Amino acid sequence: MTTERVKETDFAAYFEGRLPEGRRQEIERILAETPDLMDEFFSLYRLGQTRADREAGSAPERIVRNAISLLSADKGLFEVVLALVGDAVQVLSSASGIDLSSPRAAFALRSSGPEKPKIVVIRKFFDWGDVELDVQSAGTGLCTITVEVPAAVDFEFDHLRAELQSEGRIIASEQLSGGRSVFEAVGPGRYSVMLRKNRKFFGNITIRITGPSGEEHHD
Repeated sequence: MTTERVKETDFAAYFEGRLPEGRRQEIERILAETPDLMDEFFSLYRLGQTRADREAGSAPERIVRNAISLLSADKGLFEVVLALVGDAVQVLSSASGIDLSSPRAAFALRSSGPEKPKIVVIRKFFDWGDVELDVQSAGTGLCTITVEVPAAVDFEFDHLRAELQSEGRIIASEQLSGGRSVFEAVGPGRYSVMLRKNRKFFGNITIRITGPSGEEHHD
């Protein structure tokens, strides 16, 4: 647990609406002040939605909305949190409005189970079209992010650029070619993929990528 002030049992009671009002407000305040804990909160929430045997159970939507509303704009909420584990990409959490998929895992001949996915496809829909991020493991704790914007082949979106930002800095920028841009050798960190044409902003997708132990790299 990221902080001693919030226990797993607190999250469970919070999810189920069993906390006294004072403790609930304290938990929400701590969540708002601690981005890493908020990531953990949404990871547990997502697991609770897919695993009925999890202690936390299924969180009421109003509780999740309360927690989100407490986040200040500068801290933001990562729409997708991924982990690079070996040569696999693992989804830890995702926000509503994000469509996630991965190639169907194949069963190895000498394995009793499916191989873990090496690529995760993130799709977000805007009023002008959809944006797809393909996050593929490149091994050694790195990944490749491919940005695909089908609408970019239309005249209106010609010269659309994709920017990869981290901690408010542009670390890569590329004009889409055939509706696609590729960012290679991306390590663990907190990123925003921004789409722009000249000075006009078209949208973004925020992702957090961690290593197998939850570490991030910061320059």
